[in-house]
Amino acid sequence: MYEALGRVIASTLGLAATDVSQGTSMSNCPAWDSLKHFEVILAIENEFQVRFPMDAIPEMTSVARLQAAWEGDRPVFPTGKSGQSPSCSSAATGMPE
Repeated sequence: MYEALGRVIASTLGLAATDVSQGTSMSNCPAWDSLKHFEVILAIENEFQVRFPMDAIPEMTSVARLQAAWEGDRPVFPTGKSGQSPSCSSAATGMPE
């Protein structure tokens, strides 16, 4: 899993895959700023068809934390066919589409 995650992160940050390790984080990677952070999250969600809980995203500031979230430290939700998490459906919210 780490290799695939590392490739997505490296690509999003404009780095070589060999420049990304478990220790890569917002605090030691100048390319990983606040805007790129959201791009990293979106790239991972799109690549692996998952959604991270919004309250967890600010904490996922390193490769190690992203991998921990993926491996069960924080829940990761599979997306539906539309690319939305199931909680965003009209059935879950009671709102018309």
